[in-house]
Amino acid sequence: MPHASDFADERHEPARAEVGAAAPERRPSLNFRDWAVCAVDAVAEWQAGFGAYESHPSLEIGPDALARGLAELSERLTGITRSFTRVTRGR
Repeated sequence: MPHASDFADERHEPARAEVGAAAPERRPSLNFRDWAVCAVDAVAEWQAGFGAYESHPSLEIGPDALARGLAELSERLTGITRSFTRVTRGR
């Protein structure tokens, strides 16, 4: 499973490593796509520890609902960035 503490090459892309491995002593570059994959894989591994189960229908989400949620998150993050920029620049 990819983990941030183990880098495959000079571009600092995550390599395969164990979950919970020691944190790197140097700060890696932030390739958010790689980190997102690491996060999803870590959650999947955690969930697998509970064994097989049937999820409740209320937890199911379709692609349209996911797209709307991600669009809303993007808008909110953009708003936060604009507010932060105004505050830090005195505007």
